[in-house]
Parts: sequence; C-alpha cells; structure tokens
Amino acid sequence: PPEENSYSNSEPKENSYSTPFESTKFNNPNSYDYKSDDNILSKGLRILKSKKFIIPVSICAVLIIALCIGMSVRRNSDSYLYGLLDDGNVSKISELYVSNYSKNANKQSDFIDKIDTYAESNFNEYVNDSISYDELMRKYSTIQSVYDRFSINDSEFESNMKSADSIKELKTMYQKGIAYMEEKNYPDAIEVFEEILKKSKNYPNVADKMSEAKSAYKQQLMSQADEKINAKDYSGALEILEKGENYFTDDSTFSSKITEVKNNVKNTALSEAESAFSTEGYQKSITIIETAISFCGENEELTNALNKYQAYVPVNIVDIDPSETSRNNKVEKGETGVDNTNQTHKKNLYAFHRLYSQDDAYAVYPLMGKYDTLTFEAYRSNYDTSTDESITIKIFGDNTELQSIVIDKGFNPNQYSIDISGVQKLKIVFESYDTNVFKQFDKLPGELANVIVSKTK
Repeated sequence: PPEENSYSNSEPKENSYSTPFESTKFNNPNSYDYKSDDNILSKGLRILKSKKFIIPVSICAVLIIALCIGMSVRRNSDSYLYGLLDDGNVSKISELYVSNYSKNANKQSDFIDKIDTYAESNFNEYVNDSISYDELMRKYSTIQSVYDRFSINDSEFESNMKSADSIKELKTMYQKGIAYMEEKNYPDAIEVFEEILKKSKNYPNVADKMSEAKSAYKQQLMSQADEKINAKDYSGALEILEKGENYFTDDSTFSSKITEVKNNVKNTALSEAESAFSTEGYQKSITIIETAISFCGENEELTNALNKYQAYVPVNIVDIDPSETSRNNKVEKGETGVDNTNQTHKKNLYAFHRLYSQDDAYAVYPLMGKYDTLTFEAYRSNYDTSTDESITIKIFGDNTELQSIVIDKGFNPNQYSIDISGVQKLKIVFESYDTNVFKQFDKLPGELANVIVSKTK
C-alpha cells in the first residue's frame, strides 16, 4: 500500500479513480486537496487496499460459501432419501440411516420427521388421485421394512398406516359426501364427513368440506324460512327455523330469527285485532289474538290484549258463582224453564219457598265493574197454574234498586235491558210472601232466564 504521504507531491492522473458523483469537485482533481485530513475518498481507498480489510472479507466469503454448500447438501440429502423411498430400496435407505442418522438422537428424530413428511405427502397424493392405492401401499411397505430393521417406533406413521388400511372406504365415503353436496343434500353430506373424521381425523379436505356444507345448509334453511315469511306462512317459517335451531345448537342465528318472526307475528296480530274490533267485533279480535298466542307462546302483550277483548264476551249469570246468598229460601239455577204460554226458556233462575219462612230468596254476583249492560227474560212459570198469587223480582246494583218486576197470573214473557255501568255487586231478589200462600218447598211462580251481563262500550 502507498505511504501516508504518497500523494503529497504528485498530480493525480485524470480519471484515475472513478466516482458515482457528477457535477462535483471530484470531477476536477486539480481543484481538490487530496492531502486534506477529511478527504473521505482518499482514506477509503487506502482502507480497501489494506490487508487488515481483505483478510476478514475473505473469511466471511468462505463461510457464506460453506453455508450454501451445506444447505445444498442437505437438500440433496433429502432428495436422495426420498428417491430411495420411491424406488423401494430398503438396503440403501438402511445404509443411509446407519451412516447419517443412527448415532445421534437428534438425527434419528430428524430421520423420522423426514419419513413422516414423505408418508403424509404420498397419503395426500393418493387422496387427490395422484397415485394409486397399490403405489401408496408399496411405499408404506418400504418404510415399514426400514422401521422393522432398526426397531424404530413412529406413532405418526402408524396412524397413517391405520388410515391407509381404510382409505378405500374413506375415499368412497368422501366422494359420496361430495355428491350429496352437489345435490344440496347438506345434512347427509355433513353426516358422511363427520363419519370420515371419526375414522381418520387427518383426512384431507374433509374438515373444510364439512364446514362448507354446514355453512351452505344454514344458508339454505334461512332462505327457505324467508320465503315462508314473505308468503306470510309464519308457521312454516317457524318450523324451518326450529329445525335449524335444533341442528345448529351452538349457533344463535336461528334463535334470533325465531324471536324476530314471533315479534313480527305479535305486532301484526295486535294491529289486526284492534282493526277487527271496530269492524267485525270482539270475537274476531279474540280469534286473531288466540292464533298469535298459539304461535308465539305466552306473551304479556298478547295476554293483555286477549283479556281486553274477552271482557266484551257476554256472560250468563248462572256461570258466575255468587259471593253471597240468602240463608233459608234459595235462588236456584236450571237448564230450562217453561212459561205459562208453554214456551221454553234456557238457563233460568228461580226460587223455592220454605214453609214458615219470611226471608227473601236472593243471590249477590260480583261483577267488579267489568260490565255495562244486563239483559234478561222474565216470565210466569207453568209449574203450578192453580195459584193466582203474584211474585215480585227486584234487581239491585250496589244496593240501588235498578228494576222491580211484578209477575202476576196474566204476566206475559218479557225482555229487559238495564244499564249496570260501574256496578260492583249485582243482587237479584225473589221477594217472600206469607207462608200460608205457598206450600212448603213450593217453587215460586216468577222466573228469570238468559240473565246476561255484557260490556258494550
């Protein structure tokens, strides 16, 4: 290398050192001071020519080349082993194992890993129809021969061997599952794929195909349900959605859709019932709400609506249990009664009179203010036509007399309607007479029938 001041008294040769810079002072050597301490180019050139630099660089180059050669040898070693396996050359594989792998536990493990990779690759090739079953068995037989010779245990290869024993059946099943998918018969496809995975958990593509089939089946059910919903066939939609919910137990999609459909049915029923009430009456509204309840199940809003419309249903007083009755003479109820014109009346109220009793016969019915109209028929019974005596029947609402009817021998059947708005307790009284007038346990001649309370407002 040149001395420290080798450039001190000489002019630099033109273009003696090339530089990547253009339009700089390096393009004009005569104008540049090469003796300056901060002359970076000059110092760099001296370093590059120094032995201290050349030796480390050479060593690094040798190491890099050695590494590349080692990697190439390793790759060639793998290829060599796989080639011997392809040829079924047990002897050569055994020699290779003894010379390269047998003396070190890590290398033995490396040998087994290579074999497992090779076995798995060929297994997949067979599944994908790249090699035949016989070819797969030939290669597996080569591996087993080597393993038997050196008593090598390889659980992963043993698992592959067991899978290979049933590979024909698995492959047939797989093709059957694919056929089911093409027919959009996803439940059967899923069942086949699940059965394959039970027998061979590593069978290629099965897990993905099963996931694909489940996704497609889920979408199929949702589409079918939407079609039913669009056609307002909510029962059909619910049946499909419940089928999906029972199948996909770990998926909330179907339960959420069921809730959505039920809410839709509920809201539609509430709206339709309200509209029907003003046009067709309470009975239509009740039918609409009851249908919705049968579909949606118990629901507070629907129950409240049902109670609201059922309040308009007329109720026969004989179907209401009295909260209070007279002690001696009793108000009785019957299925039919015949008046003095031989007409039949249904659901009648009447009273028996006990001998020596001066008490009125009465019954009190709790209405709780739910009704606004009371209708009934009053008539003279033909039970005993021999008596000419009259009987008075009175109606009270919360102790206020609302109606008084005198039924004498010539009384003709008549209908009545009374406003009972806000009445909490309705009292019906059959007034008593002198005990000498009627026989003991005589049936009083005046009766009521079809006593109906209803809400009309």
